[in-house]
Amino acid sequence: MAGWFRRRRRTRPGNGTPVEIDQAAVDSELARLPQQTSREVAQDWLRGLTLLGEGGRTLQETLDLITEVNQVRAHVLALEGPLSARDSAVLLAGLEWTARARSRQAGVNLLVEGLLIEWLCQATGRTRTHVVQQLALEIDRRLPLEQPHADGDTTDPRSM
Repeated sequence: MAGWFRRRRRTRPGNGTPVEIDQAAVDSELARLPQQTSREVAQDWLRGLTLLGEGGRTLQETLDLITEVNQVRAHVLALEGPLSARDSAVLLAGLEWTARARSRQAGVNLLVEGLLIEWLCQATGRTRTHVVQQLALEIDRRLPLEQPHADGDTTDPRSM
């Protein structure tokens, strides 16, 4: 997380009482979440493209398989203090909405990417496997070698 964001923040809950938020405690909780490098994200994406190209499954079945292969998991965060039933329900609904929206986005992205690869294959006479392999090599060549940090930031070790 950027250094400019690391500070104690003041917020006002619904009753207007100022509350101090210890950003270090928030960072500590977030540090428990897995952090992926750009390369790892690209590898997950390429696995998805590969599975999409296998055919014989519905889009939903393919997305479910991609979730399984890429080991997508839920993560639990601890919240402190009294949280009203309403606030808890709003928070849960918001997180569920975000997960559904991201899932739909991933499905549409895979569909569009699959079509683009299919059209590229038709235009060039190359196989899907060849195009995806070429894409994987080019992505690997262009992405920096990143080292994940506890705060979720990544750095190219060649720049150290």
